Amino acid sequence: MLQRQKGNWREEYVDSVWRKVWRIKAPAKILNLVWRSLAFCLPTVTMLQQKGVRVESICPVCKMEDETVDHAFLRCPIAMQCWRLILPEMQYRGQSLFHWWDQVIGKTDKAKQAEVAAVCWALWRARNEVVWNKRYTRVYVVIAQAKQYLDQWRHAQKSAACTSFPQLYEGDDSYCWVKPQESMIKISVDAATFQEFNASGIGMVARDDRGDVILARTMFLEGLRSVEMIEAMAVKEALSWIKNQRWQKVIVESDSLVVIQAVRSKVHMKSPFGEIILACRSMLREQNTVSVSFIRRSANMVAHELARAAYSFPDRIFDRSSVPIGVANILDKESY
Repeated sequence: MLQRQKGNWREEYVDSVWRKVWRIKAPAKILNLVWRSLAFCLPTVTMLQQKGVRVESICPVCKMEDETVDHAFLRCPIAMQCWRLILPEMQYRGQSLFHWWDQVIGKTDKAKQAEVAAVCWALWRARNEVVWNKRYTRVYVVIAQAKQYLDQWRHAQKSAACTSFPQLYEGDDSYCWVKPQESMIKISVDAATFQEFNASGIGMVARDDRGDVILARTMFLEGLRSVEMIEAMAVKEALSWIKNQRWQKVIVESDSLVVIQAVRSKVHMKSPFGEIILACRSMLREQNTVSVSFIRRSANMVAHELARAAYSFPDRIFDRSSVPIGVANILDKESY
């Protein structure tokens, strides 16, 4: 946009590249990241300087050059190593990021274009890890994160398109927590990531038809995982908990629509995420009085607070009198 206004590029050429970028089959947040980088809207340190923010212009990752979008995605050593691994046929020859993307689109297929976009997203994520947490990500991890996220998104798209089940069932999409029917139990589950501690947390709470807490639980897991992965693990752990407690007539509620759709689907997903989903399906078949349901975050605040508390209260079992104060406050407010 800025280049077009300055008259450096032909308008037809710019519009053509934009249209091609937005046709890439990748998650919206990845395409948004690519668009922001090409439109000079990302908060690189040189851009922050132009906005009057007092920061050093040097790249926070390599400390070798000023951090522009061209440097962050093309010239920074970690970016160059990524492109050597996944785009060995394309050599960087000093072109701008915009022209480089035009060449990528012109010389690669749709699958590779999506992979390149995902690596750009992972590169920016790795850059932010350095800025905010002083943690450096290795090249192979950047590429693995990009491919894993893209793979999970593709499988989720297939699951959503599957006609073996409707997108939402009756009882889905609640905006506030509702008591289960008589003699039934509801288990709300949620997950959280603690990037600063390289860990994840799971929270779950079982309530009866009066709305009283039967038990609540936290789990603390070493190692970071994608949001979809840890949400799927939360549902799997809840199903295992039900089996161990020998509870009957249970509804497991999660605010992850991707996970609930995947569990209900019959699509086989060849990925770590898919293996967890398969385990969930297997346990649901074994426990035929147990079902899963999708709820909004606003209806899942107790489990959300428990997941966040997993770092301070790792691997704990609570009753109503011993839950963390933040959880107790939410329970007091929920009147349904």
